[in-house]
Amino acid sequence: MTELSTSRILTGKRLGRWILPPMAALCIAAIFMLARIVVEDLRELRSAESDTVQWTLSQVEIEYLDYKLSLHRAVGDSQPDLVGLRRDFDVLYSRHDIVANGTVFADARNVPGIVSAIAEIRAYLDATAIVMDGSDADLIAALPALEVATQNLKPSVRGLYVSGLAHFAQQSDALRHRLSATLLELSAATAVLMLLLGVLAYYSRAAGVKIKSHGQEMARANARMKTILSTSLDGVIVSDMQGRVVDFNPACEEIFGYKFDDIKGMSIGDLIVPPALREAHQAGMERMHRTGEKKLVGKGRIRIEACRADGTLFPIELALQSATSEDGEIVIAFMRDISAEVASEEELKEARDAALAGEKAKADF
Repeated sequence: MTELSTSRILTGKRLGRWILPPMAALCIAAIFMLARIVVEDLRELRSAESDTVQWTLSQVEIEYLDYKLSLHRAVGDSQPDLVGLRRDFDVLYSRHDIVANGTVFADARNVPGIVSAIAEIRAYLDATAIVMDGSDADLIAALPALEVATQNLKPSVRGLYVSGLAHFAQQSDALRHRLSATLLELSAATAVLMLLLGVLAYYSRAAGVKIKSHGQEMARANARMKTILSTSLDGVIVSDMQGRVVDFNPACEEIFGYKFDDIKGMSIGDLIVPPALREAHQAGMERMHRTGEKKLVGKGRIRIEACRADGTLFPIELALQSATSEDGEIVIAFMRDISAEVASEEELKEARDAALAGEKAKADF
């Protein structure tokens, strides 16, 4: 029962050690991944606002209107302000260049309405730039035609503004919907993770209670075993598979004259095996390690000769058993001093022999 409980405890500890850390790592990875998605969406949303898309598009239309007003004034003025007109044209040209080549408007340039508006405005600006870069006389002569062409450009400028705002409004809505969906997924994942962590906490607590209960049971069993060993009239020696002393009960201390604290970890063969038998004992230990054969273990009680701490040899009755502990396989030796029994047997044998000799002598006479 104790060995089975110990095995279950060890199995539970191994499962907890191998399962809980990966599950915790997965939980952390999932939270990190979802949080990263949310941060990226928020960053993209902030970036869309900081790029002032709406302001840039409105500036194109405003600069167009300023340029158109300057052109209208120049047409009706005997001495037109060509410097201001060229400046307003350059400003309009630069504003349109931002929309036509800026990275913020890269996606927008795939929208058909925006593409056509950009192309129409670009064609007008390129054609007008030749006149603007020419002589003042040529520019003054071309002012009426430029005013007409500029007036005809108004639908394209207005279309660029309207189409651009509609496109970026759709993008912002899609981004907000995606962010909302991601936050919802994060909330659901967090709820699942919290539930999972709750289950893990409950499992850990239940496992802890079981381990504590089994530990207390094992402690009581060990206490009972120590009580039995300490009060046993028979000597009990526990050793590992290398023959080193692991336990040595009080009866053994009385039989052999050793104190457990003095011999713990020492070789049992050097302590109680008679010098004449130590070589055979060592050979038997080496054979057991090499082949796994346990010649005397589990074979019942046998009579052998043992050696006390003072070197005195005496007969003992010995029984060996093996068991498995947390530290590995152990050998348990149960023994008792049978010196008095052997002496009584010798006395009975001598008395019997004397009686038989007397009967024979009497018969012979």
